Amino acid sequence: MRILVADDEPLALRVLEATLTAWGHSVEAVADGDAAWEILESENPPQVAIIDWMMPGLNGLDLCRQIRARVDRPYVFLLLLSGRGEAEDLVTGMDAGADDYMVKPFDPRMLRVRLRAGMRILELQSELITTREALRDQATNDA
Repeated sequence: MRILVADDEPLALRVLEATLTAWGHSVEAVADGDAAWEILESENPPQVAIIDWMMPGLNGLDLCRQIRARVDRPYVFLLLLSGRGEAEDLVTGMDAGADDYMVKPFDPRMLRVRLRAGMRILELQSELITTREALRDQATNDA
């Protein structure tokens, strides 16, 4: 799976990239929100984005909001990563459009579990679209 990682902390970015690559994922790593937005607006964006809350350019919350405002693009599973661990921060992140939230420093086992859940969501989304298109085809064509 292709995964975008956006984090302005070089060490955190390298650790995430190395961990995800070791698990067999293709990783695109960037250090700011503007670069992340460019990748997500590209022709074939990654299906998963792990986004730091505090970054130069677009911050993680603004990036989540912009991604969720798009209605004509494939669904992207958004995991917001932050050093902010208060309950209010979690609520704020989820309200901005994140699918999940992890506090730094992250536990690789917890990241793997969250990515597994994200992959299930993406698979279900794909099945839903396929089924919708099949039903649309049946509704508009005679048997």
